[in-house]
Amino acid sequence: MICLRLKVILKPFGQNCKMRDARYFVGGPRYVPPLIGVYCISYGHHFCIHSLEMRKRRFSEKKKDVISDMPQNIKDTILTKLPIRDAVRTSILSTTWKYQWAHMTQLVFDKYCVPQPFTRETFINFMMHCLLLHDGPIHNFKLSSPGFSKSPGIDRCLRFVSRKDVKELDLHSEVEASDLPVLMGGSLSLAPSPLFSCQKITSLTLVGFDVRPPPNFRGFPCLKYLKVDYCMVTLKVIENLISGCPLLESFEFSNADQLALTLDAPNLKRLTVKGSFKDVYLKHTPLLAALSVDFFPMAWKGDAFVKLPITFTCLTFIEVDGVNYQDKNKVMYVHHLLLQSPNLQELHISAAPTGYGEFTAADLDLWDKEGLTDFKFMHLKIVKMSSVSNEHDKKFIKFVLGRSPVLQMMSISLDEDCIGKMGMVNELLHFQRASPNVDITFFD
Repeated sequence: MICLRLKVILKPFGQNCKMRDARYFVGGPRYVPPLIGVYCISYGHHFCIHSLEMRKRRFSEKKKDVISDMPQNIKDTILTKLPIRDAVRTSILSTTWKYQWAHMTQLVFDKYCVPQPFTRETFINFMMHCLLLHDGPIHNFKLSSPGFSKSPGIDRCLRFVSRKDVKELDLHSEVEASDLPVLMGGSLSLAPSPLFSCQKITSLTLVGFDVRPPPNFRGFPCLKYLKVDYCMVTLKVIENLISGCPLLESFEFSNADQLALTLDAPNLKRLTVKGSFKDVYLKHTPLLAALSVDFFPMAWKGDAFVKLPITFTCLTFIEVDGVNYQDKNKVMYVHHLLLQSPNLQELHISAAPTGYGEFTAADLDLWDKEGLTDFKFMHLKIVKMSSVSNEHDKKFIKFVLGRSPVLQMMSISLDEDCIGKMGMVNELLHFQRASPNVDITFFD
């Protein structure tokens, strides 16, 4: 064994060091103090013996690739926050990011994913390129683009997506509420036929389409959420669509045609309807818990909602927009709805501007009769009233205050054109209250 005589520095370099002799045996050290410098007398070479602690320290001080070392769930979150175009560009960050985007489970294609201005061919080519490189399932797919009609490229893309077991499908043809006259003109794009083969979807949103399912379509057996906005759809199609979704829990429907809609959805919990209807008949919705209705001006010509078949024991939230308290038809709708909702906890009502269209005038004392003499809101806690302006509105507020023994808060906003606002505020504050703890506030 070769033995070298070494002079050992016991303290780190740069300090007053104390010298002593030690022996270093080639083939394995017998004693090596931590953080030492060693000078070899025999050969005159200066070198360092590193302890395990120093090795760890130097390793930790090396420059790390923070981006590549991110946990997988953080990478996925970052990618979902980026437009698909930028998500694809993350391939240049490092080798571990090269095809990270190809495993994304949420894909959004809209006008921002390609350089502006763009053609439909450019848009479709980019989308198809991304889908062909994609590897793995697609849980959420959103497509928003004008010009869906007569586009075999979009049909091919959606057919590809339908084979990826998509769960949430969101298709927008970029039609706004201001384009409602277009709906009646019949110039909307046809809903892509491949969407009707997505039998595993749980959420479906359609905006701005002419919806015509194929003859052999029997519904979506797993669908729980359905939104149909500004679409052309016949009464038969929409009712068959609802009945073909036995698990449906939430339904939002914006209608531009006057339909007499009948709802038979035993699992439905949330319903939102707005637009023009002749009637909305809640035939079988025993689990309905939240209802939102928007009366468009000069719409709802029939006896909408008057034929309420059952008591809605689960209904706890009601929101009604565009109620003209001078219109007997709309007032009777509110009357019947409240009468059938004994467990109501929260009520939001927005009054409509007066003077729209022709209507049958409601009696000013309607809330003092019509079977409501002994009626009470035994669970109502929150009420929000908007655009209050006339005597009919005040009569309803007086009725609610006098029949709600557990009411906690009533928020009221007066219409901007209301005359004598201070006098009306004073009058509303002096109405008799069934609840001693109710707080009445006013907002703009």
